[in-house]
Amino acid sequence: MRSGWWSRRAITLHVALVVSIPLFLLLGTWQLRRALGGNMLSWAYVFEWPFFACYATWMWWRLVHEETALAREATPVVESGTGSATGVSAPTPPGLDDAPVPHAEYDPYDEADPELAAYNRYLAGLHAEHPKR
Repeated sequence: MRSGWWSRRAITLHVALVVSIPLFLLLGTWQLRRALGGNMLSWAYVFEWPFFACYATWMWWRLVHEETALAREATPVVESGTGSATGVSAPTPPGLDDAPVPHAEYDPYDEADPELAAYNRYLAGLHAEHPKR
C-alpha cells in the first residue's frame, strides 16, 4: 500500500500540477505580449495567470498533505492504563459519566427490518475487505 507522496491520489495531483503550472505561465506570457501590443484588458490577465499558478501550487501542497494528515488522525491511539496516551486523563463533563448510552440495546443485524440487516451485513463485509488506511 502506498501512502503520502506516492499514493494514487498524490500522483494524480503531481501530474495535474506539472501540467497546469507551465500552461498558466505560458498563458501569462501570451497575455503579456498582448498587453505590450496595446491591449489594455490583457494587463489584468498578466497578473491573473501567475496568481493561478501560485494558487494551484498552494492547493497541490494542501491536498497532498491532507491525505497524510488524515492517515495520521486515523491511526488508533493506544491508551496506557487509566489515562490517555500521554498519561493524562481528560476531565469528564458533569453528569455524563453515569449517563446511559441510548443505543446500547441496538442490534444492527436485527431481523425485524430484514432490508436494514442485509445492508448492515453488506457494510460489514466491505469494512472487512477494505480496512481504514
